[in-house]
Amino acid sequence: MNPSVAVWCLVVAATPARSAAAPAKPAASKPAASKPATGPAAARPRVEVLRLRAQGLELATLRAELALRLHQVQIVEHDSAPAVAADTMFVFVDLRPLPEQPSSFTLTIVASDGRAYDRTIDAGHDAPRDDVTRLVAGNVANLVSAIESGTVRADREDVPVPEAAPQPQACPACPDPPAPPQCPEPAVHHVDAPLPEPAIELGIGITPLAVLGLGPPRDADHHAGSGGALSLALRLRNGLLVTAEGRFAGRGMADTATLLRGRAALGIGYAWRRNAFELAGTAAFTVEPWSVRASGSRRAFADEQGTARPRRPLLGGAARIVAAHVWRTKGGTRLRLGPMVELAASSAPGDRGKVVELLDQGLRPIGRTGGLELGLGVDLTVWFGLGRQPDLASSSAGKGDSISPSTRRSKPSTNSARSPAS
Repeated sequence: MNPSVAVWCLVVAATPARSAAAPAKPAASKPAASKPATGPAAARPRVEVLRLRAQGLELATLRAELALRLHQVQIVEHDSAPAVAADTMFVFVDLRPLPEQPSSFTLTIVASDGRAYDRTIDAGHDAPRDDVTRLVAGNVANLVSAIESGTVRADREDVPVPEAAPQPQACPACPDPPAPPQCPEPAVHHVDAPLPEPAIELGIGITPLAVLGLGPPRDADHHAGSGGALSLALRLRNGLLVTAEGRFAGRGMADTATLLRGRAALGIGYAWRRNAFELAGTAAFTVEPWSVRASGSRRAFADEQGTARPRRPLLGGAARIVAAHVWRTKGGTRLRLGPMVELAASSAPGDRGKVVELLDQGLRPIGRTGGLELGLGVDLTVWFGLGRQPDLASSSAGKGDSISPSTRRSKPSTNSARSPAS
């Protein structure tokens, strides 16, 4: 046998034996590598919430227009709505008007994954506000739909969504204040409107007075008489006065003789009023008859030489001032009460201003009349309104009449003429 053939046979015979002796090992299994899907692309996430912040537009109208275009999107106000869940797809929409073009807006949309989109919306200068709102809502809805479908490229990446503006904190409830104490209602005082000033006022007055003689003769009794006066006066609305007065005065003298004096006066003056105060001044011309009575009969007169002397009336003038308080009734009548001061000068015709001095049979002075005299008294006058009253109160009711009393003084002679009574 060929040796090479024998060696081959030995090798063939030994090979199955080794295979049988060795234990069979299981085949190792390796997981198959994953492969990308070869079907249609997976569905993109849908926008569920739109958080809106808008300036220059009515927010309620804009939300209504967006709701008509985005049916499945919840539209909320960004600054007042609560935060959404972390796995919710939402977009933040910010609209701001351009300063130079109020009808144009900048639109910024930031998605929850950080993609940001910037646009400018031009609505035209003369477009109505409703058309502007609809145009803006349409642009926002189209851009949100494009973001949702992935057909638009983001202008910026990794942009955070702005934080909501802080809301003002509500003040804690304050406790109710304590009820104020119940006080009685104050009495209501009704103030009547001032009565209008009459065109003319008629005054009727009485004046008790005393008359004092001034100047020489020094040895004569200076009490010239006591009595009273009755007066009538007309006062115009501007304060002008016209007066007429009758006065009677007398005094007792020695030997049961009595000096009797009657005076008539006609004067003109001014009365200034302010609120309840009146200051009246008059200047008057006077005529004063006089006589001396004893034992019920009129006494005759003679001069120092024994020559009979007629009783001539005294002629002169007087200046008077009255400062008084005035009360006014609801009917418009006024009551005036106040002190009166009068300075008078008079003399008999032909005596050239001399004082008439009265002497008894022994040529002793028993009285005087005429010359410079001072009258002191209390004036009481009632004013009645006459004529048509104006519709409105005159300015003098609130401000008073600016009237300065005018007085005229007469300087009598101080020479004395002695006339003893017979």
